[in-house]
Amino acid sequence: MAEVFRARIHGPEGFAKDLALKLILPHFSDDPEFRRMFANEAALAARLDHVNIVRIHEFEQIEGRYCIAMELVDGRDLRQLLARANQLGRHLSPAEAVVIGAEMCRGLAYAHGELTPGAPVIIHRDISPHNVIISRAGEVKLADLGIAKLASGGGSTLPGVVKGKVAYMSPEQAAGLPLDPRTDLFSLGCVLWEMLTGQRLFTGPNDLAVLERLRSEPILPPSAHNRAVPARLDALVLKALARDREQRTASASGLGRELERVQRELPEFDRAGLIGDLVRALWPDLERRGGTDVMPLPAGTPVEASAQALEAAAGPAAEPAALMPEPVPEPGTDEPTEVEPVTEPASAPPAPGPARSTRRVWPALLGLALLAGLLAGLLAAWPLLAPGSPGDEVADAGPAGDLGGGAGAGEAAGSSPRPVLASPTGPGTGGPAVAGPALAALASAARQSAGAGVVPAPSAERRPATGRLDLNVIPWARVYLNRRLLGDTPLQGLVLPVGEHQLRLENPMTGRVKLHRVRIQANQTSKEIVELR
Repeated sequence: MAEVFRARIHGPEGFAKDLALKLILPHFSDDPEFRRMFANEAALAARLDHVNIVRIHEFEQIEGRYCIAMELVDGRDLRQLLARANQLGRHLSPAEAVVIGAEMCRGLAYAHGELTPGAPVIIHRDISPHNVIISRAGEVKLADLGIAKLASGGGSTLPGVVKGKVAYMSPEQAAGLPLDPRTDLFSLGCVLWEMLTGQRLFTGPNDLAVLERLRSEPILPPSAHNRAVPARLDALVLKALARDREQRTASASGLGRELERVQRELPEFDRAGLIGDLVRALWPDLERRGGTDVMPLPAGTPVEASAQALEAAAGPAAEPAALMPEPVPEPGTDEPTEVEPVTEPASAPPAPGPARSTRRVWPALLGLALLAGLLAGLLAAWPLLAPGSPGDEVADAGPAGDLGGGAGAGEAAGSSPRPVLASPTGPGTGGPAVAGPALAALASAARQSAGAGVVPAPSAERRPATGRLDLNVIPWARVYLNRRLLGDTPLQGLVLPVGEHQLRLENPMTGRVKLHRVRIQANQTSKEIVELR
């Protein structure tokens, strides 16, 4: 329902702060239900000021579009962290999973009103790895309160409407029953189980299959997939996953205290540095890069133009504004779609070292080959040009002035209409006086061109120019290009070759199919919104 930009707010005396800017999509601006949801998210989140919850700074309307300015977290969400760990063949340790789970409990306990007397009870209803952000400093924050509601009845959902991600729903939420804070604890149990095992608890080819498994499939303890999980932690996770909420863990603060007790019994107890070390281990290049620099915007830049200004300042070769390298997405049917580029990946940059790259060696080799050929020609012509040889007749055939008339070698070289290969004959001339400086100058020029890389290296690989595509289909579609599945919409940052492409959009649920042409321009992002209702 919205798009997110990285922006910078300016104040007096050089004050500046980076924010995340969330704007409702233009085609939803006329929908009263979407506007109400967006405003509801801002109103609920503004009430929550806690270290384990993403903070809201401002809520405004810009040219008819609602906008939320929120805390920018230097990190990635838990879904991406788990996918990255799986890509590297590394699983989270029980201690790492317990620490993340305990921090999530702190944020939920605050939202549920357990920490402040008289505070309203806010049920998140969408606890999942997608909405848990892990910062590079090791902070754990809950995000996206877009479907949260007050337990007192504010922002209630219409009867029969189910909201949230099916794979992490509680049974009562999937059944459309009235909810209390324990629904969030079931979802948190699903996340804990996934962190401990490296796989989702409830999976299936479609939402109906997932719901059926949620209703009836036996739930195995995490230790059935990971022997490192202690029995006490098994018991805590299974209690949070009780299908009967009366048998479930009673409160987020109670579950958090139990997780902390389990952590004290585990070998890794450095809670302060454990998660930060985990993030740096999964993305070690952050140590070398030191994070992504932010290009400042001029004071007074309109907030809605900040994304375009950042892109323009970055230039055509700029990378996306993500703070970390993009990981491989985990399998599943309900996570945001991320698509592999169509073009082949760029080759890795050469390792640093004292040796010159092949692009700088080729010019040197070409220069040496030319020099060798010229020297061979001089050696072959030398018998004809040496004094006392038949070549003297050729040299003396014209007036002395043609060969310089006693002038310096430089003047002879500069005034002669043809290459001068020998000095004028006479006393004290013992060989070619012009050829030596000319060849030295030629060799010097060859060395300079080789060192500066003036001559372009022959390259067998010329990668075609590419651009990016952001595609959103209403309600959604499966996207194909030349019978190749690109993924399900929304697609963000899809890399395609420059030119026109015909995409096939299919919605398996409605049976609707549409062919849609897109034009990709070099180093630019094309944004397309297609109606398929």
